[in-house]
Amino acid sequence: MALTPLSRRRFLRTVALGAVSAAVSAACAPAAPTPEAAKPATPAPSGKIVIRFMSRGGQSYLAILQELAKKFEVANPKYQIKFEHAEGTMEEVNVKFQTQMAAGTIPDVIFIDGLTFRPFAARGMLHDLEPYAQRDLNKADYFEFALDALRYQGRLYATPYDGGLYVMFYNKDLFDKAGLKYPTAEWTWDTLVESARKLTVDQNGRRPGEPGFDPLKMAQYGLNNITWHGGLSLFIYQNGGDVLSEDKRRVVLDQPPAYEALQWIADLMNKHYVSPSPQYQQAQPMTFTNGRIAMAIMGSWGLGGVRREAKDFKWDVAPVPQGKKKVTVGWASGMAIPKATKIPDDAWQWARYLASEDGQREIMKLGTATPPFVKKIALSDEFLKDTPPDSKRVFIDEAQYLRLPAFMYIVESIEFAREWNTALDAVWLGKKTAAEAMREVTPKLTEIVQRDPGAAKLPAEQYQTK
Repeated sequence: MALTPLSRRRFLRTVALGAVSAAVSAACAPAAPTPEAAKPATPAPSGKIVIRFMSRGGQSYLAILQELAKKFEVANPKYQIKFEHAEGTMEEVNVKFQTQMAAGTIPDVIFIDGLTFRPFAARGMLHDLEPYAQRDLNKADYFEFALDALRYQGRLYATPYDGGLYVMFYNKDLFDKAGLKYPTAEWTWDTLVESARKLTVDQNGRRPGEPGFDPLKMAQYGLNNITWHGGLSLFIYQNGGDVLSEDKRRVVLDQPPAYEALQWIADLMNKHYVSPSPQYQQAQPMTFTNGRIAMAIMGSWGLGGVRREAKDFKWDVAPVPQGKKKVTVGWASGMAIPKATKIPDDAWQWARYLASEDGQREIMKLGTATPPFVKKIALSDEFLKDTPPDSKRVFIDEAQYLRLPAFMYIVESIEFAREWNTALDAVWLGKKTAAEAMREVTPKLTEIVQRDPGAAKLPAEQYQTK
């Protein structure tokens, strides 16, 4: 059950001392031990070593992980995986982790979010897995971004499990109906806008720019709303801009390449009318999977959801149309080991297994690791010929153009996102230009970025910051 805002604040007051104490203890502890130096585990009464595992996600995620646990236990009979599944938002999952940390009942392995693990790492609450990875993982077997996304200050803090990169899903039936050619790798921003205008229709059959077009009564949009943080970094990068300076210490959203990209996104909604806008709320849901959005630029981890829900039309994927630069973005989430565990060596065996070929092959079936992070599996017929989509090679080819989004370099990522989103709301609503809004908010965002990482707020504390 979700926590109410009041109960969550009470929780934070209670947990603060325990969390800080854990951080201080971790800070005073010696550097991460080599795998050989870890203490042996204490067997359970059954004679097996119990590895407590905080999984997360819906029931489909849980079923995959439970199946993997059975295989792991058969191959490693001295172990028993004990599930402590957490459903709900990432906020609720992070609060549960912090509650267990304060109570001294921390699990041995946690399925951690790639965007919010850095405060835990900065406070010394997670094991540095670099010694284990150096010994047991062949980094050349993995897509580089999957490992880089789970590093903090150059050290690996989780093994990669799920995630992916941004591509463009498109509705082939709507393209056919409009008489348009399917997207290709040569598409640009201009091509995207031109095609999106032809694929955007109001309930009277009129397109943007035609007399009587009504943006309040839409039948379908040409393009999805791309105002999530991944899409923002993506188009800023494509425009030759950045969110952070090269040394990652300053925010540079007040520079033309950045705010011009954000204005372009706003114009998709409020000038070209090809993308859903908060200014023009619709009475009915407008999504890609219900057939009311022709193109959707989004993370490839959404593949499983598209497969399950988009049953009434033919669809495929293409690269994200390019701007001044050819870029996409992507990241990973994975399995971390809390510093407080008494069995780090044993916990590592489970975390490593989930990143192995067996683990990646199973999560591939769910469609939330796309492409699978183990290159051997991603390049196999087992992945490439499992359709739809027909153009699965896009997921492989686009990885060479991938950059991590700015949030992967920001410890206080949740607070940063909230401040940035608040400023952007005025842009999406047409109350301010992107240039005005970014010039105003950049000093505040820079202050968040420059805070001492060792004093990082935990994710739940970031959620509470006013």
